Amino acid sequence: MNDVNNVGKTLFDKKTITILEATKNEALSIKEISKKISEPAASLYYPVKKLLDIQALKIVREEKVKNLIEYYYTSKHLFLKDTIVYEGDVLEDNKDQLIQSYLFEVNKAVQALNKDILLQSKDPSDIKSTAELSFVTKTLSYEGWKEINQQIRELIDNYEEINDSAQTDYNFLITSYKYTE
Repeated sequence: MNDVNNVGKTLFDKKTITILEATKNEALSIKEISKKISEPAASLYYPVKKLLDIQALKIVREEKVKNLIEYYYTSKHLFLKDTIVYEGDVLEDNKDQLIQSYLFEVNKAVQALNKDILLQSKDPSDIKSTAELSFVTKTLSYEGWKEINQQIRELIDNYEEINDSAQTDYNFLITSYKYTE
């Protein structure tokens, strides 16, 4: 597995993000990815290889087309829908993949924040934000810190959804850490 800098560099590249978005719901071949993102297939082989190297893309099947093997790629494993808490042995045993997924999610949040800023600069009166960024510092015991993280997750998990056609998915990327100078 590559180091965190290479993972971050790959995941923050506009073309690789577009490839990951295109393959999040279905496995696609290079030709299908090319059509979906309007990029020449020849320009996709290198970024796809980089994404495979850091396990951001997975090959889920291969098909023989004439004398060639066509691979189908997916990034579905990067797109999480449920509350998951990583700590201890699970974190240690899967740190490379978790850091990769985390950086990917952070990048999506940064892109949403940037889009909001760009839209607001065009017409500030007619903007509905798509992302929020909060920084909060609180003095707590270790037990209090663990408890507040649990309460945040429970609040989100237990929030009663109303079936409404205007609803959309919102991701909550919750990170907390001990402040050290």
